[in-house]
Amino acid sequence: MQKPTIFPNRRNTNSCLPRGALRCLGLLCVLVSGCGARNDTTGGSSGDSIVPPVTGGQSQDYRPAPSSCQFDDMKSWVLNGMQSYYLFADQVDGNIDLDPYDSLEDLIIDLRVAPNDTFSYITDEQSHTGRFTEGENTGFGWVLERTANDDLYFKMVEAGSPLAVAGVTRGEELVAINDIRAIDFFQTPGAVRDAMLSSEDNGVSARFTIKSLPGALRTRTISKARYDLDTVLDNRVIERNGVRIAYLHFYQFLGTSSAELQQAFDTLSAENVSELVLDLRYNFGGKVTVAAELASYLIGRGNTDKAFAVYRPNDDYAQYTSTFNFVNKNEALNLNRVFVLQTDDTCSAAELVVNGLRPFMDVITVGGSSCGKPYASIPNTACDKVMNALELEAVNAAGAGGYYNGIAADCDASDNLSQSLGSTSENMLSTALSYIDAGNCPSASTRTKNETRPLPAALQPAGFGLGTL
Repeated sequence: MQKPTIFPNRRNTNSCLPRGALRCLGLLCVLVSGCGARNDTTGGSSGDSIVPPVTGGQSQDYRPAPSSCQFDDMKSWVLNGMQSYYLFADQVDGNIDLDPYDSLEDLIIDLRVAPNDTFSYITDEQSHTGRFTEGENTGFGWVLERTANDDLYFKMVEAGSPLAVAGVTRGEELVAINDIRAIDFFQTPGAVRDAMLSSEDNGVSARFTIKSLPGALRTRTISKARYDLDTVLDNRVIERNGVRIAYLHFYQFLGTSSAELQQAFDTLSAENVSELVLDLRYNFGGKVTVAAELASYLIGRGNTDKAFAVYRPNDDYAQYTSTFNFVNKNEALNLNRVFVLQTDDTCSAAELVVNGLRPFMDVITVGGSSCGKPYASIPNTACDKVMNALELEAVNAAGAGGYYNGIAADCDASDNLSQSLGSTSENMLSTALSYIDAGNCPSASTRTKNETRPLPAALQPAGFGLGTL
């Protein structure tokens, strides 16, 4: 059977709809893979949209294990997967010479099909499970922005991380690491960086030079450490002109997020709120089952017969088409609309929430375009490695998808790093609140954009934008 050739903005998304009724196949463990393979060996954030592996009568020969854990067999395992169940398998180079490769990570990057795939990646099983299942990270805890002048600023610092403990906050500038200008440090060869920061979980220390918002410089020696990740970062009610508005800042869809969300919505459901602003501006993705839970808290009970997302693999694996329905949540708010704060860091499972809700309620997006990843992977584990190859493409219940260039913002608003997250005067949140007040977006004069550049590869979060069932 011919595999699909998919190109951004040229695919007929209706072709993703299954013929006849879709049946939800049995699923194994839910694993995380986000919007893309942004490797962050220095401890940055990562995110995926993770789908559980399918089971069933035909799954016995599905994604076979490598012949052994010998490196040559592992390379063949990667190539075989990319030539079989990978979404763009028919376009993979079948003549690639495996001999020169001394890294599985480099191999899968070279096998990815451009321009569709900047997301497939391989990582070690321990770090993958630690983050996406156990809700832990090992690193320093930064989420950074690169300006047009190649300066690096902290957009957010993960709570409980070594940087947070050292007092580093949003809006401050990372000037240097070990006396090397920050942007230059992250553009040095990986072996050089590893010699100073290390890609291992060994508590290595480095000297960070930080510039505060007033402009004062300070240097701190900070050690890499393991810490728990919080995913509900803020949960409050804003009363404005007689309207009770919930504000929920949610950061990544992890295995530990379900309990956090239940606690948050248990509180909100008792607060008689009629509007919700959902802050997903730095949500790189995560588990699709958790994304379905979050959406279900908004749409209300009684919708378990409705599809939140439909995932389809390449045509050779069409029998593994999967449907995720909404689930009943006792704490559901039953809203008519939701405001979503988004940036180009809003990816994969986070985008899925926006797209999955739109057939059933108004979703008003505020900020900038999202990252653009309607794809998912099913983590494939062997010999302490996890391969997240793009394997599926998602549409919603109406058959809409194909947001390869991101989901556009209905109201433009810049992310001003000098403003505190959660403040009602913060640019993106205040734009959503103004819409609630007036019924439309505020004037264009309030919508200035930041001039930014892509982060160096060493700072791009591992698995950024990958989708996993």
